[in-house]
Amino acid sequence: MKRAAFTWTSGSGWVGLPEADFAPDLVLYFGSRFILADHHVFDALKERFPQTIVLGASGGGQIHRGGIIDDGVTGLALKFEHSTIRLAKSVMNDSGGSYAAGRILGMGLEAEDLSGVFVLTEGLNINGDQLIDGISSHLPPHVVICGGMAADDGRFERTMLCADAPPMRGVVAAIGFYGKNIRLGFGHGGGWQAIGEEMDVSLSRDNNLYDLNGNSALDIYETQLGAAAAHLPLSGLKFPLSIQDPERKFAPLVRTLLAIDRDVGTMTFAGNVPENWKVRLMNATSCDLISAAANDAACQSIASLRPDTASASILISCIGRRLVLGDDSKREVDAVCEKLGAESAVTGFYSYGEFCTPETGHQAQLFNQSMIVFSISEEMPEPELASA
Repeated sequence: MKRAAFTWTSGSGWVGLPEADFAPDLVLYFGSRFILADHHVFDALKERFPQTIVLGASGGGQIHRGGIIDDGVTGLALKFEHSTIRLAKSVMNDSGGSYAAGRILGMGLEAEDLSGVFVLTEGLNINGDQLIDGISSHLPPHVVICGGMAADDGRFERTMLCADAPPMRGVVAAIGFYGKNIRLGFGHGGGWQAIGEEMDVSLSRDNNLYDLNGNSALDIYETQLGAAAAHLPLSGLKFPLSIQDPERKFAPLVRTLLAIDRDVGTMTFAGNVPENWKVRLMNATSCDLISAAANDAACQSIASLRPDTASASILISCIGRRLVLGDDSKREVDAVCEKLGAESAVTGFYSYGEFCTPETGHQAQLFNQSMIVFSISEEMPEPELASA
């Protein structure tokens, strides 16, 4: 597998972008919503690589091995020698179509030799749980699924996605990786700690939360946030919800706040908050977040890959982590890159939600407020035995 990580800024132009004779199978890129909106980055990539699948998303900051770029683009070009890929995409008008859109992606990618899927989605008008359920409904348990939801920094106004066409709103897309020589590593890390009292979800509808313990969830949330409540939903990224099914003994999930409606009294999260589940507020320290990203997400991702195999890694970290980390955000990126090793090409972005398979054989989940590391490598085919 050949790979090249690249960046673009208005001051430096393209740095690291391979020449046209590289002929990659896939180009991934991430940039701010405003940079993506005028299409010049997509047009430039498609002009240089006309036969290549070009996939991109808006983010809340773009990740590369050198750190984080806000007013620019980071990306990755991949050329597979013994594997193939396929693109599936759909367009949604609202979050109610999330499951159906996921099914379209799953149906478009299903095949006997499918090993894994990388998903990029609209970041606001979507239910991440339903989307991933729709994708998984058409795929066997061994297929790895990772990816993320596009972002718009802290504005929560508009997100954009490019699926081999100029960027637009409402798009969901996925790349399937095929063949016995592809190797995909995956890992997720949180680092958040639950705070305050445990409460019951007494009224919710999918990813819209109304009541906790029989009282307005928004009132409770705003009371606990104090002065920070004036800056919702942005300030809510620093205080996500931990949710857990009381009937099952599994690790709690984390849910990111996307929007509030004070007139109706609702809080809208990136994924479902089911009735009768237990919830608690969460927060974190910089050390906890950095440690989880490096020692959990990165180490899990490379555990199944051969150390001598050239690889590329996509880092997707929730924008809420960046708000907590502040100037320490680069430390999180550096810590992950150190674990991945100097030879791994790196790109990524800050998202509104992250998808990851928790472990082999289990269905992928929406992991809000996490760092996801998705690593890709390719091994040489085994030599054929000479016939007698």
